[in-house]
Formats: sequence, structure tokens, C-alpha cells
Amino acid sequence: MPDGAAPALENGLTIVEMLSQAELPMRFGEILAGLSISKASAIRLLKVLRARGYVVKDERSGGYLPGPRLATLGRPGLEAETMRRASGRILEELSADAGSTALAIHFDGRRMQCLSKVVHQASAPMQQVGTIMLDLDGTPWGWVFYTTLNEASRVESHRHMHDAAAFKRRLKKRIAFYERKGFAYDDQTMFKSLRRLTAMVRDASGAIVGAVGIGGNPLTIPDGRVDALGKRVRRAADELSRAMGWAEPTRKK
Repeated sequence: MPDGAAPALENGLTIVEMLSQAELPMRFGEILAGLSISKASAIRLLKVLRARGYVVKDERSGGYLPGPRLATLGRPGLEAETMRRASGRILEELSADAGSTALAIHFDGRRMQCLSKVVHQASAPMQQVGTIMLDLDGTPWGWVFYTTLNEASRVESHRHMHDAAAFKRRLKKRIAFYERKGFAYDDQTMFKSLRRLTAMVRDASGAIVGAVGIGGNPLTIPDGRVDALGKRVRRAADELSRAMGWAEPTRKK
């Protein structure tokens, strides 16, 4: 081994590089095959990388993904990419359970971007993947994103709204509903016959970085199922948050 070599560091960087280049979550055996260390050492390295937020584990597949902490090391968009990769199966199951189109949205503090979606044929197609929006008053997830902004950013966001005055009048009631229920609900406010439910996605620090939502109509989201579907959306958002490294707090019974 050359002088000055740091095998633990080299193998840790190799893990990060492999995960950053992989399209799908990598299983432990695949990671181990690319390293020059023992199984026990690889486990310890992954434990440290996960604790520091550089690696996250997809609880469904058991595989590993690049973590949100890497975004601070010059990889803009890595947070969104981690969300996109982890959202596929979560959205598929949510769409099937809800009978509505399911989608994942990333929020960078200014822009909302649709990362992925699963269209349900009985429901609404919703926005196209890749669509970027600035109008926080146009979606139920935008209402909640607004509450995370500082005063200067809120003032800036008003410039992109359809009706900032109406948004501010309705905001308190909408957020009260969200805080009480754990999900936000838009009943055909912006688009006739379109109902939307959403819950927030958090990163390893607990900050809101996106949302999971469903879009449908009064048939796929009937009055009597709003609460049940809202809770289902919240479970999906929590699952995606855990894939982002969020440690879910213990809820009081």
C-alpha cells in the first residue's frame, strides 16, 4: 500500500461514488464486491456514512442510495435525485391503493418540481414529470412550502401567485387543517373537478424538502374517503422521508 494511503477513506469514497452512479438502490453484496475490505469493515463504513447522512437505506428493497448530505458537497440536485429514485415503488403502491394518480414533488426553497408520478387511468393525469412551478398558491403542497420560507422569500413568492391576496386570506385555515390532519386537501379550488391530497417529505434534518400527493376527482376521492386517503398519503410521504434519512419521531398514543 503506498505511503499516506487511507484505506478506510478510500473505501468510503468508493461507496459514495458507486451509489452516485447507480440508477437503482445497490444491495450490500453489490457494494462489498466493489471494495477491498472485509464484510464487517464494509458494514461499519456504511453505518458511519448513514449516520452522517451521506448514504440512506431504502427500507423496501434493502438497498442503499446516496444521501442528502452529499448535496452540500457540490452535487446540486442530488437531493431531488435521491427522492426520485426512492419514490417509484412508493408511488406505485399509493396509486393502486388510492385509485388516483400519485406524484412526488421536490421543493428547493423557491421552485417546485415534479420528480415522478404514476398515472391512474380512472383519475387525473396531473402535471408532467420535470415540470417546474413557482406559483405556491396553485397546489396544496405549495401552501405548506410557503410556511417554511423567511419573510423575504415569501414576498418574492407573491410575485408568482395567481392571486396573492386571496392566498393569504385562505392560508391560515388551510394550514390549520394541515396541522390538525397531517395532510393538506384541495377540493377543486384551482381546477374544476380536481381534488388533491398531499403530505410533506422531510430530509435527514427534518426540514421539509418535498411532498407526496394524489390527484383525482370526486369519484376517486369521494367525500367519505378524504380522511382515509389523506392518512394513506401521509404514510407514503413518511416512507419517502425515511428513505431520505429522516428519523420519524415517536408519536404519542
